Amino acid sequence: MVEINLLPWRAIAHAENIKKRKLFIYSFGILLFLWLVSTILLGQVLQAYDSRISDLKNQLTELNSQTEQNHSNEVLPILEQIHASQYELIHFFKAVEKEVQGMVDWSAIITQKNHIVVTGNIDSVSMLTRFVQTYNSENKTQPMLIMNVKNDSISYAALFRLQLVRLILPFVNQLKNDGIS
Repeated sequence: MVEINLLPWRAIAHAENIKKRKLFIYSFGILLFLWLVSTILLGQVLQAYDSRISDLKNQLTELNSQTEQNHSNEVLPILEQIHASQYELIHFFKAVEKEVQGMVDWSAIITQKNHIVVTGNIDSVSMLTRFVQTYNSENKTQPMLIMNVKNDSISYAALFRLQLVRLILPFVNQLKNDGIS
């Protein structure tokens, strides 16, 4: 009988399996090392961005608090004074909106020391006098005066000038920024 020696073939297969295991272990080790390094580096980069973002947020809150303090300390009294000085105009335009909306073409609003002068064009003088009478009956403390009325022969409209008396001297006058005196 013929004897076949299988030991060299088994040894070769065993050696190849050992090489494949070593290659797998080395590849796995390299991939694990790369994963650890990238995780650590990415964590450091994200931590740097987080710290930068928190620093910027802190700076932003400081700036907001400073601007709110400055805004509340300096700007609010000025705005209140301007609003109080313009009360007559706000009330006047509310009355205009009710009575003669769309019938008046405004040409100028001039702020003087103790009154406001409003000029414009209106279709009818009777409409203007009715509006002034209605306004004065509602606002006895702030009378409106018709300073002058001229008929325009070209457009058949009446050019008018009204004067509103101020109750509060405007803040704008305090800054010497007055219009015509």
